[in-house]
Amino acid sequence: MTLNLSKFWTITRVIVGGDSSQEFELSNFSTVNIKNENNDCLIECFRHFKILRFSNKNIRKLMGKHPNEMLSIKDVPNIEKLFGFNVSVFMDSSIIDNANPTKLTAKRVYGTGSRQIVYQNNHFDVIKNTIDRSTLDDNIEENTEYLHQHTELTTDFMFYDLETTYNPETSILEPYAWSIIRCNQNGVIKEQYTTVDMRENIVSRIIKMSRKTRKTCLIGFNNSKFDNFFLMEQIVRSNLDPYDVVIAGNSILSFRFLNFTVRDLCRMLNTSLDKACKSFGCKLPKLSFDHNYVQEQRFKGQLQNFINNNLNEISKYVNRDCVALSEVFFKSRKAVKTLTNSNIENFPTVASLSYSSFLKTLDKNFELPIEKDNVIDDFIRKSIIGGRAQVFKGEYENLSAIDVVSLYPHVMLANKFPVGKAIKTDSYQNGKIGVYNVKIGKQPDKKHIIPFRGETLDWNHNLGEINCVLNSVDIECLKRHSVKVTVGEGYYWESDRGGVFDKYFYNLKSEKKKQDKLKENESSGYTPVLREFCKLMMNSLSGKVAQRKRKNVSKVLTSEHDISKFEKIVDNDSIRYHFGNSYVISEGEKIKICPNGPVIYGSLIYSYARTLMYDSVISKVSVYGMDTDSAFIKTEDLGVVNDLIGDEFGKFTIESKNHNAILVAPKCYIFYNNDEIVKQRFKGVNIKKDKVVPKDLLDTLSKCTLNQKVEYFMDVENCVGLNVYRDMLIEQVYILSSSINKRICTDLKEPFKLQQRFNVKKISAESTIAKAVTKREQWVSFYGGED
Repeated sequence: MTLNLSKFWTITRVIVGGDSSQEFELSNFSTVNIKNENNDCLIECFRHFKILRFSNKNIRKLMGKHPNEMLSIKDVPNIEKLFGFNVSVFMDSSIIDNANPTKLTAKRVYGTGSRQIVYQNNHFDVIKNTIDRSTLDDNIEENTEYLHQHTELTTDFMFYDLETTYNPETSILEPYAWSIIRCNQNGVIKEQYTTVDMRENIVSRIIKMSRKTRKTCLIGFNNSKFDNFFLMEQIVRSNLDPYDVVIAGNSILSFRFLNFTVRDLCRMLNTSLDKACKSFGCKLPKLSFDHNYVQEQRFKGQLQNFINNNLNEISKYVNRDCVALSEVFFKSRKAVKTLTNSNIENFPTVASLSYSSFLKTLDKNFELPIEKDNVIDDFIRKSIIGGRAQVFKGEYENLSAIDVVSLYPHVMLANKFPVGKAIKTDSYQNGKIGVYNVKIGKQPDKKHIIPFRGETLDWNHNLGEINCVLNSVDIECLKRHSVKVTVGEGYYWESDRGGVFDKYFYNLKSEKKKQDKLKENESSGYTPVLREFCKLMMNSLSGKVAQRKRKNVSKVLTSEHDISKFEKIVDNDSIRYHFGNSYVISEGEKIKICPNGPVIYGSLIYSYARTLMYDSVISKVSVYGMDTDSAFIKTEDLGVVNDLIGDEFGKFTIESKNHNAILVAPKCYIFYNNDEIVKQRFKGVNIKKDKVVPKDLLDTLSKCTLNQKVEYFMDVENCVGLNVYRDMLIEQVYILSSSINKRICTDLKEPFKLQQRFNVKKISAESTIAKAVTKREQWVSFYGGED
């Protein structure tokens, strides 16, 4: 059998005992003559085939090898993982001629890869003329060549979507169809491609379709939590180097490879694609498709038949997702350009867009109160208390829910905020904004102004005195309601001013009012996307200025620059590595966390908002529950707050009136009339999809096959309904939940694989009103182990 351009011939020798080995005659075959400086010849052999942007020193570090330590054939598998390809290693059995080229007779001792290495006299070398180039490599080379020839900065936009089912044996999600479209800057579709042939590499197709562009923005919808995992896996398997990878929690928020920047439009809109199409008035809405039926065909072993028989329908659905996504994107891009003069593709989230736009509105000499000293920044962060979420557990009649119109934007516009640097002080500075250590005396029963900060914020505590850190807004609110406050040392700001956010909100507020009026008059000039983005940007800024500092960091490293940069920012004793194909996932704890935002603004925004709620409603009427910007009160008490009703910022609207309610725990309640559900919320549970499991079925269900569990999960008769909330008042309930197991970390063998999971959540509300919180006491996993 010819192996390499007629240079190799297989000689098979039968060994006693049934074993066999392969020996190759190398006729007039030359080697590259790899150098052996610092015993790195094996690494240099791999570098001959592929440029990897890790130094030999760091490659050894990742392998757990000391500098200058001799490498052997046993080390080849680890180096293969780092470089992302396999090799064959031959060992020289006899040196016939010392002249160059060297004539060898060699025996294969490792691997079956097309790239061939020879090992002789404790030295590794490369056999010439054995490099195979794949179709993907050709696409990359051709694309790169084009980019060198065309230097004009043009941008194209590509949109992609995948449809998946999960493997019944492994629960791993696997694509069965995908689609890509390419548009120019004006949103005109220039090329589109859809396939159900999963042998085709989506990355290769993306590269081929984008060949004539300088820059390409690749956009999905909710892809940071889903599609990006599939994309990243194929990118690293294709020996491409992703960079600027942003991992946020269990999401691959954004990254780059070649000339592509990957973005998730869902992180801008914070809604579903279907709702975005409808609210933006898109011409081509998202189509409906029965995903459960497709999964059912997979269970029956009929998926391929289903695809063959429904090819047009599947192709139309997945392609329409891309087309609808492109329309939503370009409408959003135009709206953002109108409102902020910024390009939406330059920002990963709406919060980052909002903060950047806010900074542009500030005067050049305005000094934001950003404390670079972590001690001061951490002290201020202790004063942050989020929105008030509280209920008094029970079943009630004749309740109404009232909401504040644009609560956070209102308090940002109506109040003062500090400027400049914080000043340390040993005593309370009257009339100045500050943050202090305090001791709080007894607060009004059932109407506490400040919660006890434990594992959660406990608004119903009966602890009497509390030691905590508060800002001056909360301190003044306590004093107004006759609560004794002893103030200790802290920090204050000498200067403050109103109108800090006026310029930021002016255009947004004016445009929203304009669009509201056009909508009311059914005018043809009404632009839904402008109205929606005004709301999004007004409500996202408050969270950005209070954003948490992240101590733990995860990175995908593909280059020498990446690993050097990572090791400079983390404690080296905390680093953990996961080896992949030509990449490394690393985790560690940051050595230094540099504050970069005015965190005092976040603290004050939340305090101003809670103070408005307390002074306006909570202190005046009996309140049965609260949810940040809303309050649940008796319908007869609406007259007490009648002067507060209106549609202006800071006024209250009546969301629902004269309904029955079951209030279980914060963010867990239901409003209803007779058997009709008016409004419900159940944090941690997908009300539309998750299913109730009777206690007597738990053992039976846990022993069922995965298919049977899925059938139960898809049964509409088992939905979360009114009785579930009523049951939770007195006992535990069990909810069958579906989730995707995804997390970029070093613990996972295949970190870019997504796994479908079905779990039972055992949920209860504490019997004591002091701790009326919904908690997950236990997770019983049906597949993939326990959480």
